[in-house]
Amino acid sequence: MLFLLVVSSLLVTAFDHDNHLLVESYGKLFLIKVTGESNVLLDRFNSASLSPDGRFMVYTTLQDQKSKTPSKLHFRSLTVGNDSEVASLVPGSYFKEIVWEPHGRSIAYSAALENKGERLFLLALPFNTGKPRDMGPWYQGISFSPDGSKIVHAVNREPKKSELEVLDIASGERMIVHSEKNILWEAKYAPVGDSIAFTMTNRDPGPGNDDSPDCGGPSLGLRLYSGTAHRSRPVAFVGAPKNWDNVKNFTWSSDGRYLALTLGTTDCDYPGSENGVFLISADQNIHKQISKGKLSFEPVFSPDNKTVAFVDFESGVAKLMRFDIQSGKLSLIREADSRNNFYHILDWK
Repeated sequence: MLFLLVVSSLLVTAFDHDNHLLVESYGKLFLIKVTGESNVLLDRFNSASLSPDGRFMVYTTLQDQKSKTPSKLHFRSLTVGNDSEVASLVPGSYFKEIVWEPHGRSIAYSAALENKGERLFLLALPFNTGKPRDMGPWYQGISFSPDGSKIVHAVNREPKKSELEVLDIASGERMIVHSEKNILWEAKYAPVGDSIAFTMTNRDPGPGNDDSPDCGGPSLGLRLYSGTAHRSRPVAFVGAPKNWDNVKNFTWSSDGRYLALTLGTTDCDYPGSENGVFLISADQNIHKQISKGKLSFEPVFSPDNKTVAFVDFESGVAKLMRFDIQSGKLSLIREADSRNNFYHILDWK
C-alpha cells in the first residue's frame, strides 16, 4: 500500500482528481469532467464512493445469483488503475452505504446480513492488513464528525420517539444527543462546527382508504441541530412553491457554510412530479433556487465549494447542470443520449 501511495503521488499530474463527478447511468459508473468528457469506470456495480482527495475509490458488487458469487467490496486507485478485494459477504447478505472518513484514513460501511439485520463496519487503511471492525447494529445513514472520531445516524425506537444517536469510534459507545417526536430519516454532520442537519417527517397523510388510496410517502422537512445549544430549528424555504414541502435529499458544502437540497412535491415515486434545487446558507440568511425548471434534483458541491452540480430532467432529457454560486450563472456540463437517458450523481472530488 505504501508503494501504491508513492506511485499515486507521482502520477497525480496525469489525473485531474479535483474536477470529476462520479455518476451512475443505468448500472454503469462514470467519471465526468465539468467540460463534459467522460470515462467509464465500471460496467456493473452496486455502490461507490471517492476518497476525500479524489485519488481512490471503493465500490461494491451485488451477489451473482447464478454462480452464487458473494457481494464484494473493492478498492481502486484511480491514478494507477489496479483493483483489490478488501471484504466480502456470505450469500444472502449485501452491502448498503459506503462513506470515507473525512481524512481518508478509513471507511465505514453498512451491510444487511442474513438473519442478523443491518450492521455497521469500519475498515482502516491500508485495507489489506486488517479485518473489518464490527460496530454493531445500525439503522440508516452514515455521517462522520469533522474530526472523524464519531458517526451519527437517525434511529426510531418506538412510536413518537426518534433520536439522533452518535457512535464514538474509539470506545464503541453510543450516546443519544437529540430527540424528536416525529420520525427522523437522514442525519449529516456539518463538515465544520458542531451542527447536524437531519430530515424529519412533517406531515404523513397515511395509507388512505379503499376509495381513495394514497401511495405517497410522508413529507419531510429539514432541521439543524446545534451541539452547542442542544436544540434543533427548522430550515425555512423562502420563495418555494407552496406544494413543494418535501425534502428529497440534501448535502453540506465542505466548508459548512451552505446546504444544497432537492425540494419538491410529495409523490409515489422518486424524484416525483416537481422538484427544484435550492441553496441555503447555514445561518439561513441566504435562500436561493438555483435550478430553472420543475424537475431538478441531486445537488452536489464542487471540492472548492464555488459551484453546485445537479441533474435536470425538465425537457425529458437528463442533463448535468452546473451553477456558479458567485456569478449565479447556470451552464450545461453534459447531456445524456437517448440510449442512456439517466443520471444519478454520487460524488464530486
